[in-house]
Amino acid sequence: MKIPLIYNIRSVRQRPVSTALTALGIGLVVAVTLLLAGLVGGLQQMLVGTGDPDNLVVLRKGATNDGSSFLIREAVQIVRAMPGIATGKDGRPLVSPEIVNQPFIRTRDGGRENVLVRGVEPVAFALHREVRIVEGRMFQPKLGEVLIGRGVALRHEGARVGGTLSFGRRTWHVVGVMDGGGSAFDSEIWADMRDVQEDARRPSGCSGIRLRIAPGSDRQRLIEAWQLR
Repeated sequence: MKIPLIYNIRSVRQRPVSTALTALGIGLVVAVTLLLAGLVGGLQQMLVGTGDPDNLVVLRKGATNDGSSFLIREAVQIVRAMPGIATGKDGRPLVSPEIVNQPFIRTRDGGRENVLVRGVEPVAFALHREVRIVEGRMFQPKLGEVLIGRGVALRHEGARVGGTLSFGRRTWHVVGVMDGGGSAFDSEIWADMRDVQEDARRPSGCSGIRLRIAPGSDRQRLIEAWQLR
């Protein structure tokens, strides 16, 4: 037997508070679901934009990210000597050893948060093609100079060209602002690799290696060859 629609209408009228709370709960669930979907989509787009289909990342066996990886200095030399790697205009292999650190840095509202500091060599800009300097200049090695991403410039105290940032074991001088094209690099600080090694007290080695595959090389074959080492 079908229940007449009028019964449902009368029920709603007799329980206005519980009906309103139920509708509100359903609305909140839908809003949170849409918010999380947007957040996940934004993070996915940012992380995908950080990568490059022509690049490979070499990490320590078992590591899933730079923060949990460490490679000795000899590993960099081995990778540079392996076949199948693209070369730059100067004829050198497009291999970028990089070291990461996550110190606390003060925000404009007086709080503190972790920021990813990436120690790189100049070749890193050839590997990360979406990153470009939009203000100021490139940092000089061994002088405690840094480049900051656009996101860092918006959030942190002293994050401007000519300003200083205090993190780790020293004060750093901001000499440029970089645009990461909407990738995660917009929220990073880049510095000379040796400066970051010294500050993090890791004088040798790196967290990971980025490299460019040479055109026509068998990507999967190269990956398998490196995994066996």
